[in-house]
Amino acid sequence: MISTRRLLLPERPEFDTVYAVIDTNVIVSAMITHDDSSPTVKILEETLEGRIVPLFSEYLIEEYMTVLSRDKFSIPRELMSNVVSTIVSRGLHIEPDNIDAGLEDPKDAPIFAIATETRKIGSYLITGNVRHYPPADYVITPRKATELLNSGDGSEEP
Repeated sequence: MISTRRLLLPERPEFDTVYAVIDTNVIVSAMITHDDSSPTVKILEETLEGRIVPLFSEYLIEEYMTVLSRDKFSIPRELMSNVVSTIVSRGLHIEPDNIDAGLEDPKDAPIFAIATETRKIGSYLITGNVRHYPPADYVITPRKATELLNSGDGSEEP
């Protein structure tokens, strides 16, 4: 049986578009920082503006909502809802077939699985915790992602 989610993946990414799984820590950092020039803010802005097409699963959206709702972050609920809603409306919903629990933190496995299953479109995993994932050229920091975006070529390898 063909998974309908695979039919939603473009055969060829648009030239100036970057497809990425954005780890929760990047979203949180962007929303709580006071530095508008930080790489995490740039990643969130590019996502909300459509240059980065976010790849997400139900699991990741639930994680965004759970973490962003924590009292210690003091993120207004309306802002949180708007950001997550925009990610959902501008992104691609991917439910990975194979979630390998071989990672140190099993909660990272469903996130990594989205990136590995979408490599045919040149996807990245943007995270502030690259050490939590197996070494791969598509697991990049927000700083590396902004360098990629600034290069003007979304298909460039990091």
